[in-house]
Amino acid sequence: MKNKILKLAISLGVATVVSGCNSEIDMVKNGTLYGHQETTVGKAIESVFGEVEWNYFETDKGVRVVEAKGYPGKQMFIGNKSYARYDEKKLIEKYCLSPKKFVMQFMLHMNSNDFELSYCGSEEGNSVKCDGIIDYIYHGSTKYEPMTEMCKDVLAQKAEKEAEKARVEEEKRKAEEMEKVAEENRKKRMVEAKESIQVFKDSRNQKEYYSVEIGGLRWMAANLNYEEEKDSYCYKNLPENCEVYGRLYTWNAAMKVCPEGWRLPSKDDFDGLILSVGERYAGNRLRTKVGWADEKNGSDDFFFAARPAGIVEADRGWWGKGEYAIFWTATENDEKKAYALALSYGGYANRGYASTEIPYSKDAAALSVRCVKDLEVESDLD
Repeated sequence: MKNKILKLAISLGVATVVSGCNSEIDMVKNGTLYGHQETTVGKAIESVFGEVEWNYFETDKGVRVVEAKGYPGKQMFIGNKSYARYDEKKLIEKYCLSPKKFVMQFMLHMNSNDFELSYCGSEEGNSVKCDGIIDYIYHGSTKYEPMTEMCKDVLAQKAEKEAEKARVEEEKRKAEEMEKVAEENRKKRMVEAKESIQVFKDSRNQKEYYSVEIGGLRWMAANLNYEEEKDSYCYKNLPENCEVYGRLYTWNAAMKVCPEGWRLPSKDDFDGLILSVGERYAGNRLRTKVGWADEKNGSDDFFFAARPAGIVEADRGWWGKGEYAIFWTATENDEKKAYALALSYGGYANRGYASTEIPYSKDAAALSVRCVKDLEVESDLD
């Protein structure tokens, strides 16, 4: 034991000893501290520790020490301000979650039956003031009450938190597993989409378009470029924009412009498309690998090849070429508006934005058109 520890409580005075003790431990247990002759050291310590572990040892300096260890009772946490150096609730929680014994060490004087209290604190060496401890032991409650009841709520809360943590981790594990399976399925669908690519010729003007199967439908893999007599436009009225990006149509024109056997997709069709390619990454996976502003191109994993054709609106004019691909749906929002699929770069972690929730004016906006074809269902009947 270090000398500075031995000096912590010398001011308490020398203890007296009950006659007839045959060992150092009994000498301390049956002794009384100066000013507290009304009860023995052993009984006083048992009043706050309950069951006490008594030990005797000598330091390498030859100092004889009797040590008392025990788990502190309830009153040590709610009444003793010397021990409760922290907020009571925090101290109780800390103890209940990791119970540690409290230690009191008594230094025995050389060639004498006298002893004095030299250390109070934890087994790890975190000391507290011994004079406050002794004052509490002798003037506080003498009835030992274990911490069992007080710790019930703390341990129940711990169990609840651990259960909640386990539940969250399990949900995370399941979500990751589901995402892994979904990703594997998406990769499979990417291969299937590539293998499904066909070339379609519009008999009205002999223009050819690629098409691809995604989510149980066959989609045109390029923006429609068929000149409707009314309400169809090239971006900024430049024919070269029609060759690259297709034409822009009002909603009424879009509803009747698809080739025979094809139709304008509904909002549900586009929502199904987004889910098929992976909602979180749809904006990136549907956009072309070239042609987007600031080189923020997509990955075009499913060969949908969404080009940023932009839009023209009566109140805003031409805007969005290179930044937005916006396609009419056949689903009306109200008498004056219909929904559209909007794609752009940016969004979550710059993976691209995809939404069918924004309605546009049927008459005052012209957007791109993708036509879709229902797949024939093979029958088992002859």
